[in-house]
Amino acid sequence: MDISASHEVATVPCYPDIQRQLGDAVASLGARAPLLPSGAGHDGQAMAKLCPVGMLFVRCTGGISHNPAEYASPSDMGMAAAALIRFIERFQQPPSKGGTSGAQT
Repeated sequence: MDISASHEVATVPCYPDIQRQLGDAVASLGARAPLLPSGAGHDGQAMAKLCPVGMLFVRCTGGISHNPAEYASPSDMGMAAAALIRFIERFQQPPSKGGTSGAQT
């Protein structure tokens, strides 16, 4: 058997200040937002070239994600939407680190 990579794109780290602000938004709603060690893929990879990126995870039953069995409850989705609104209302531009990417490598 011969195995070779046909496509490989590195993930980008989430910007710490964006993650802190997302966590603060969740906490302001009375919930806890654990910090998850995850690099952004998909849209985050493209956006990191333009601006800092962050991710707000919504818990799914059994931790199943990117799968047809993925399910997030309406209340968890509502909490995520409320946290995103709170984040936007309170957003503070992160300090510039130079360059076009807010991602730290």
